[in-house]
Amino acid sequence: MSVCGDGLVRGAEVCDDGNLIAGDGCDLSCALEDGSVCEGEPSVCLSVCGDGILNSDELCDDGNVDAGDGCDERCHLERGWSCEGEVGEPLTCAGVCGDGLIVGDEGCDDGNVEAGDGCDEICQPEMGWSCEGQPSQCAGTC
Repeated sequence: MSVCGDGLVRGAEVCDDGNLIAGDGCDLSCALEDGSVCEGEPSVCLSVCGDGILNSDELCDDGNVDAGDGCDERCHLERGWSCEGEVGEPLTCAGVCGDGLIVGDEGCDDGNVEAGDGCDEICQPEMGWSCEGQPSQCAGTC
């Protein structure tokens, strides 16, 4: 006889983590939750990093395991990035303008979001300026 929540995978159960708590990889009816894999008795469930589904134990999941796009191969947020989205949905990651790091589509980042100093409020070089380095140092061009 299968009893969901007893830690034993029996009958129609796909997993049984020994509890009846939703959101931990094995749901209230002992079925896998989207984005999770479970093994053993009691089942140990882990999120699948890179599947585009943000689970409660992931800091980000942008649908791949590529480094350098905001969310790394372990579903940890990369330095200089911000990712937005909801649990169960893919995230969108973008560089954090004003942090002094040039990531993503930033052309410069001088550590602020002030216009008029060579690197504008969306981290792009302003007309008549050239910017180099991290944080960016900008100088007027002739």
